[in-house]
Amino acid sequence: MSQDMMIWEKTGKAMARIPAGKFLFGEAKQELELPEFWIDRTLVTKIGRRFPQIFADHVREATKSA
Repeated sequence: MSQDMMIWEKTGKAMARIPAGKFLFGEAKQELELPEFWIDRTLVTKIGRRFPQIFADHVREATKSA
């Protein structure tokens, strides 16, 4: 398995590494610097419609110390 992929032991699902870097956020295209994070390679349905708010919260938390 490459350094950009892993299998999460808890679920056995494949995850992909998203490298740290600049990200354009929101309609205003605010440029933010985000840390590296991992994301499922397959659709995650449990969070459903809450994903945009969860992602926005993650971005705010990640940029507080930046």
